[in-house]
Amino acid sequence: MLETAKNASFLYACKRFSPPGQIRRYDIHYVNVVTYITAGTYEYTQGDRCVAATPGTLIFVPEHAVFSVTTPSQSENMSIRFLSSVPSPPELVFYSGFHKKEMENAFRCAVNSYLSRDDTSFFKCQIQLNKIFLLLAESRQDYCPQHKLDRIQPAITYMREHLRDPEFSVAEMLKRVDISGAYFNKLFTAAYHMPPQQYVITERIELAKDILMHEPDTPIREVAEAVGYPDPFYFSRLFKKYADESPSQFARRYVSAELGGELLPGEEKVLRPVGR
Repeated sequence: MLETAKNASFLYACKRFSPPGQIRRYDIHYVNVVTYITAGTYEYTQGDRCVAATPGTLIFVPEHAVFSVTTPSQSENMSIRFLSSVPSPPELVFYSGFHKKEMENAFRCAVNSYLSRDDTSFFKCQIQLNKIFLLLAESRQDYCPQHKLDRIQPAITYMREHLRDPEFSVAEMLKRVDISGAYFNKLFTAAYHMPPQQYVITERIELAKDILMHEPDTPIREVAEAVGYPDPFYFSRLFKKYADESPSQFARRYVSAELGGELLPGEEKVLRPVGR
């Protein structure tokens, strides 16, 4: 994909809301697409292959790709179309392991710049598209070997099991491995492209998004407690910092989208359904 990216020219960006139970079949003509999942789950099926893409996954859709997408729950993504004279095989490619916060910010900036529709929009969007490719390229170079990843696996397992616990801390993770804190941070950052504390926050915010998507009327205090933050004001500040909107704004968007249809204001269909 990176060879195709070297000759990329930005075309279009949008944010898309997808209601539960939606099934669509697509074919792609003359454009390439990169999509970043921000909430929910998208199930991509191409031939005999089916992949569930969750928040933090980037999907490269090359031109001439034919596939279908199912959304078992309320979901959201951001997509960018681009042209390139360098072809790629018509197979979907799924990426993870990059810096999630920076990747989401790049997509969000591209969408916002495109919607501004001024003389600088194309250039700003092209910069963000190049940044997305740069983050992918850097993530391939910054690789943590499996034998080193195994050394921190007990801490990762502990984190997964206690992520919602308000008493959880990175210090407790360290007790599960026999290495220094500095070396643990180095290995963790190499594997997940962010320090442990930041990773914990982003994972908790994703859990909170999932709650708000499925039960948008849940009081913010209850959402905060459910993901390990007894202080709802601190949780709200973190949510806004990492999601670029407050928990209440996030929940209202999904209520509005359910009442008003599939697409949010300013959106349009990026991929062309087969047969149309």
